[in-house]
Order: sequence, then C-alpha cells, then structure tokens
Amino acid sequence: MKKILRTGALALLLTIILSAFASCGARPLAQTKLAKTEVGTVGEYSVPYEEFYFLVTSYLATAKEKFKDDTAAIKEYVWERINENIITNYAILTLCSSEGLKYSEKELRKEVNAHIESIIESSFDGNREDYFASQQEAGITDHYYRFSTGVDILYNKLGQKYQTDGIIPNTDEKIKETIKKDFIHTWHIAIFVSEGDDRATEYAKAEEALRLLESGNSMYQLIGSKYNENTVPESLKNAYGYYFPKGVMEKGYEDAAFALEKSGDRSGIVVSQSTDINGELCECFYIIERLPTKDSEIEDNFEDLSDMLKDAIIVQKLENIKKDLSFKPNDYAISLDVTSLEQPENGVDIHLITTITISVVSLVAIIIIVFVFRTVRAKRFQKKHKK
Repeated sequence: MKKILRTGALALLLTIILSAFASCGARPLAQTKLAKTEVGTVGEYSVPYEEFYFLVTSYLATAKEKFKDDTAAIKEYVWERINENIITNYAILTLCSSEGLKYSEKELRKEVNAHIESIIESSFDGNREDYFASQQEAGITDHYYRFSTGVDILYNKLGQKYQTDGIIPNTDEKIKETIKKDFIHTWHIAIFVSEGDDRATEYAKAEEALRLLESGNSMYQLIGSKYNENTVPESLKNAYGYYFPKGVMEKGYEDAAFALEKSGDRSGIVVSQSTDINGELCECFYIIERLPTKDSEIEDNFEDLSDMLKDAIIVQKLENIKKDLSFKPNDYAISLDVTSLEQPENGVDIHLITTITISVVSLVAIIIIVFVFRTVRAKRFQKKHKK
C-alpha cells in the first residue's frame, strides 16, 4: 500500500509540473513594479512606464545620430516624438469603445495567446526563453507587447465591424467604385534633404528638374534620372505611380496632389516631408504630376488598394479623435532623463510559480496522508497484538 501511495504521489507531482510546460508557451509574465509605474495619462487611460520606455528607445538612436552631442536637442526631439505617437494606442481604444468594442484582457487573452504562440513556434522553434530574450533586446516587456497585440486585434475587429455596417465598402464592386471616385493617381520626382545635405543645393536640383520639365522633357524621363531619389512602392509594382485616397500621404504632398484637377496637370516644387533611402524622416522637394485612373491597374493591385481604402477610412476617424487627445506626463515622467532610462525587465512567470507551488503543496499533502495512514495503521497493529 505504501508503495502504491508513493508512486501515486510522484505521478501526480509529475503530471502537475508537466502541465505547466505543455501547450503554454504563450502564458504571460507578470509586470514588474517599474514597468507598471504610471508616467501620465492619455484621456481616461493611464500610461505605464514600460510603454514610455519602449517609445523613447525607438526614437533615441535617431535623435543621437541627428544631434550628436547636443543633449538638449536630443531630449526635445524625443519628447516631440513621444507626444505625437504615445496617443496612438489610446486613440484606437477610444474609437473602438465608441463602437462598442472594449478592451478586455480576459476576452482577448485567447487571441493574443494564439498570436504569441505562433510567433514562438515559427520564429523561435518553440523556445519560450529565446522569445523573451528577444523582447528584452528590443526594449519591450511581455505585458506591453500583449497589450499592443490586443489593440491590433481590436483594430482589425473595428475594420470588420465597419464592413458589416457598410461604413467600409463590403463588396468588390463597391470598393472599385470608391477607389475610382476617391483615389488619385500620381507619380513624382522626389529630392530628399537628408542628414548632412545642403538644403540650398537640393532645392537648386529641384529647380533644375522643374525647368527641364517646362522645356519639354517628360516626367517619365526624369523619374529615372539623377533628379529622382524615390522609387515606386513594391506593393504597387504593376502600377507605375501611386494610387491613394486622402489621409494616407503626408499632408503637404496630399494637398498638392489633390489640387491637380485633371490628368497631366503638374505641380511646382512642393516642400513636404518623406522618409529617405536610409529610412529617416526628412524634408523633401517634390514635383508631382497627376495620372489617369485605369481599371486595369486597379484590378492588378486590387488587394493592396482595397486594404489602403479600409485603413484610410479608419485612419481618418482616428485623426479626428487624436485632435482631442494629448499625453499629460506626471511629475515622475517629467523628472526622467530620456537619454538614460532604466530598462524595465520582464516579471516572473506567475503561472509556473503557482503550478510548482500547487505541486509542492500537493506532494506535502500526500506525504502527510501517507504519514497519517501509516501512523493509524501502526496503532491498530499495536492494539491488535496487545490483545
């Protein structure tokens, strides 16, 4: 009997411990005290340190490269980017909430876990620890990544809801009609003012390109020349140029493009912003020409243009919400030196600790039961033999 109980205890312990590791690679880690410390608010939402840290580090390298040893300029640049971008998740949550889609970790947990499980399996060969190590290297905590994933899932649900409600066209024919009506087709010459460039020299290059166009050269000739530093997006490889609705391109470019009334109209030099060939945001000089909208090109690029249309409708609604949102840092955030923040670590695995604790408690309980059983059995044996 003792052997059976002992074997049963070990089997139960092994079963419980193995259950902690089986099919649970996506189980969450706890937040540390630093990670969840509030740094301010956006509307009704509290902003945790882990999000602030991730965004700061996302912009810090660019700021240091751009401003070298000018610490004041680096801090100003980072704070500007933070104030512009930290409201994004909360604008999405606000819009979703207004449409009856509320963020709930409990409701989204299965979808978030499934997403993370797929990443661990596909990118880390199922190694959970390697996955968490990559998060730390990227400056993101497990909790914040889960939050961001949940927001992305809600964003997709919002698109599905808008399609169901008819706010986003929900048939191919309606989508094509909307593209023809609301999209514009352009191509352009783009001259970047990248880090280290002389602005006057780059502007003179744009002026020279404009003179060549005015003297009879075609845009097609100049797009493939030294005057153009941009390329057609790979997603629209079958359509030479750019198809887009309002709310997609940078505002300076968009305003100038939609001011062109018909195919063949061309702008002067448009001063706007863009991302240069190094991926850095910079000033850019454009010369834009409007092109005709072609059914064949819409057909060839339908999937990409359809996604662009859906995003543009949601983005426009988000932009309206963002106008009323701002990041209000608290005294703690204001006191922080954004050039040398402490990285928040991932917390402990509560699920694993709980499972091991239950396992140990279960084993102790079984040992006690065995001990009590043996004691009672021994007393009965003694009592029997005394008689």
